Amino acid sequence: MIFQMVYVSKAAEDLSAHDCEDIIASSQRNNAQDGLTGGLLLCDGWFVQVLEGAVGSVNAVYQRIAGDPRHRYPVIIGAEYLQRRDFPDWKMRLISIRNVEDAVPIIRRYTPTTAFDPQGLTRMSAVELMKDLAQAQAS
Repeated sequence: MIFQMVYVSKAAEDLSAHDCEDIIASSQRNNAQDGLTGGLLLCDGWFVQVLEGAVGSVNAVYQRIAGDPRHRYPVIIGAEYLQRRDFPDWKMRLISIRNVEDAVPIIRRYTPTTAFDPQGLTRMSAVELMKDLAQAQAS
């Protein structure tokens, strides 16, 4: 069984593009070593992250993130054991939404307003939102 955790946090106000590149590069390197997969969504000043793997490894990563000043007020919105990974091929994929207006049609499927506030997402809706946004970016 695979453990999956989804959390949300506010991005630090001074977060730069270089910071995001650094987060993804170190995550991909570390996740490959630790057998973790997942995705990181950055939208309108919020992070939504899905972590998948062994429960101890996922919890260790979350503890590091909780202490990282680039993430403010992290809150776990769901955690569960799964039969299979939702993101088996993503060591850590960044989905960065630069213009929220472009993503409103997708966001509206998962939130009641056009404003992006991921605190109301469930684990499952966060995973589906991430998949839909990644697919839209790929097209």
